[in-house]
Amino acid sequence: SLHDALPISLSTRPEGAAVYCQRIERSGLVWMLQEKYFLGHTPLVRTDLPMGSYLLTLEAEGYRTTLYPAHIFRGRHWEAGQAPLQLYREEEVGAGWIYVPAGPFVFGGDPQASDANRRAEPWVGGFFIAELPVTCGQYCDFLSELHLVDPEAAYRRVPREVSGAKSALGQYWERPAPGARYRVPEADRDGVRWDPDWPVSSVSWDDAHAYAAWCNQRLGASHRLPREL
Repeated sequence: SLHDALPISLSTRPEGAAVYCQRIERSGLVWMLQEKYFLGHTPLVRTDLPMGSYLLTLEAEGYRTTLYPAHIFRGRHWEAGQAPLQLYREEEVGAGWIYVPAGPFVFGGDPQASDANRRAEPWVGGFFIAELPVTCGQYCDFLSELHLVDPEAAYRRVPREVSGAKSALGQYWERPAPGARYRVPEADRDGVRWDPDWPVSSVSWDDAHAYAAWCNQRLGASHRLPREL
């Protein structure tokens, strides 16, 4: 009811984005989006919403549609930060990437989780994240380029059975001939099937970090692994 309503303020760059609102209802583990309705154009200044969880959809001509979640609870004025929420054009985000706008989120505080952190609401700046995990095919391209300059280093990074500080044993993919490219096998030495479109597995954090650095060099942008927060 509006009697339990609390204010939300939200500005965007550029201004004038249309804001559509959907309440999120939870039934056990199932989260369901309710009917979408128009909330107004940015900047929203202390616009009332009943307490609850919402998904806001921000639309501006020439910009990718941005999804923005908000949790309105008692005693809180939801403020989307001092700086306006940046919207991006389709070509700025790029195919295969998702824009996660800046904002707070609930971290920790689960009494049933082992070694849980205390409940907090850290603020995280906006970022782009790949829509899907790195595939075997993408990782294979990385290995192939590394193979041309350092075959031994490439072979140590092949998906494998054992990965340690001083060991890299049981490679599942075959080493290519000098100057050739790696390929994702239809089946590995154990007869287990692989597919270029599947997420890559059996690699270490260090391998993943090296893959991100390779993306950085190729694409000329800031690529890194997602951090816990």
